[in-house]
Amino acid sequence: MAKPYIRFMHVQFIKIPSSFFLILFAFQTSRLIAQVGPQPLPYQRQLYLEYEKDLSRTDKKTFGSFKPYREDEQPHGWALDSIGKAGKNNWLNRKLFSEHFIHYKDSAGRWNVYMDPLLDLQLGKDRASGLSTFTNTRGAQVLGNVGKKFSFYTAFYENQARFAPYIRDFIILNDVVPGQAWARRFDKPEYDYSHVLGYVSYAPNDYLQIQLGHDRNFIGDGYRSLLLSDASFPYPQLKIRGKLGPFQYHYLLSQYTDLKSPIISQTMGKPYKYSSMSYLDWAVSKRLNIGLFQAVIWILQDSSGRRSVPWNYMNPLIFLKPIEFSTQSEGNMMSGMNIRYKFSQQLVGYGQLALDEFVGKNLFAQNGFYGNKYALQLGLKAIHPFHVKNLYLQTEGNVVRPYAYSHWGSLTNYAQYNQPLAHPRGANFWEWVNLADYRSGRFYGSMKLIFTKVGLDEEGKSWGQNVYTPFFKREKDFENTIGQGLKTDINHAEMQVGYIFNTKTNMRLYLGYLNRSFTNIKKQEKTQLFSVGFSTMLRNVYYDF
Repeated sequence: MAKPYIRFMHVQFIKIPSSFFLILFAFQTSRLIAQVGPQPLPYQRQLYLEYEKDLSRTDKKTFGSFKPYREDEQPHGWALDSIGKAGKNNWLNRKLFSEHFIHYKDSAGRWNVYMDPLLDLQLGKDRASGLSTFTNTRGAQVLGNVGKKFSFYTAFYENQARFAPYIRDFIILNDVVPGQAWARRFDKPEYDYSHVLGYVSYAPNDYLQIQLGHDRNFIGDGYRSLLLSDASFPYPQLKIRGKLGPFQYHYLLSQYTDLKSPIISQTMGKPYKYSSMSYLDWAVSKRLNIGLFQAVIWILQDSSGRRSVPWNYMNPLIFLKPIEFSTQSEGNMMSGMNIRYKFSQQLVGYGQLALDEFVGKNLFAQNGFYGNKYALQLGLKAIHPFHVKNLYLQTEGNVVRPYAYSHWGSLTNYAQYNQPLAHPRGANFWEWVNLADYRSGRFYGSMKLIFTKVGLDEEGKSWGQNVYTPFFKREKDFENTIGQGLKTDINHAEMQVGYIFNTKTNMRLYLGYLNRSFTNIKKQEKTQLFSVGFSTMLRNVYYDF
């Protein structure tokens, strides 16, 4: 497998194995006092449910809409540490149920290195198609810290899989396994794919954190994000977080790969595009948080393979919209808002507004102007409702206008590696998400119901669903409505019950059932998938599109 690297502005400045960082940081320990530092907290939705009780407290100001976290950002550290130990306190039980597989540290406790195997082993049977499915994922993670200022994380996943028909259709159309990697077919209809995550983080004080790596991010309080989701392939990034009083500020500089464009040359490969994103989270009160978001996507390559660097976009403390206008940039601007309100300790409301583009006079005229490209989200979370400990309920509505997130072409649209950067469905739909999760000790159960109405693009006609279709190929300027085009209903029901083995890797044994229907006038497809799996769940995988 090729070694991970990060390249910005055509200058390859990292091309070294992740273990190099461990060696580099080890030399710093002689100058550090004895202290235990923070561990990274990979973002997985069910794992992060354990933080909701603290995030919903009404007696203090809290932050939590920019994910993933670090352990020191949460009052109780690692998410599942509250689960009691299982069995006797011997080496085998500790490694199976409550500890990392390998733990290296120095005698003074100045640095820690943790290593774990990563597995995702699944067997399934789709009754509707008669197809047997499987996933065979092997990998490993290394994480740790050097003092309280440095932390690091790296993980790789090597996979072979046979998917349900609707996922296989997606792979054939897009050449990628959803959110995971470019798909290489090695034995029809089976696929081989792999990907790597990794970053290093430096926090010189309590107010500043700098992170460099290859990962995903998620902005929001809901199941979906209309601003930035973790549903796409990981990407190289520089992330800066600042915190001062009631404000928490995030700046993200990222590089994306455009698989749709032709290769520039044998040495340069596929073209890259870049984004600058800023997110200001303001804790207005102990109950109300308002987050302000802005982003711009731009390219460095032209037909000759080069373009001047837009340095103004890289300034983390600037309003991007005036810069775009003043420089007559061809960049794609996005702006938005995230709101979280705590009605009580047990009930939290949240919402998002994403503005890709709009013209005020047409917006208020309600004439269906194609340029009014926006998305809306509203949701409610119930944390331990009815005094039932470890019960979580959530309902959420998402609406995205036609042509949202699209632009002049694939080099400036709001997408990465053949998938949208926001909602995995793209645009031109409405969606209702319902989630229920319950845990009793190490046993858990979850349920997901998602109802979607989407207007798909038809052959030769662009109705605004595919973010990779340039918006100038639209069918009409006015009277565009959500769901126009090939009207399609998608109903997705999913249930899972299981047992949590290792609390440090979220290793679970589970039984699952998925029932999905896809219906329009041209196609009717059903999926009824029964599955059993054994998995270290430290990432989100979205097959519910």
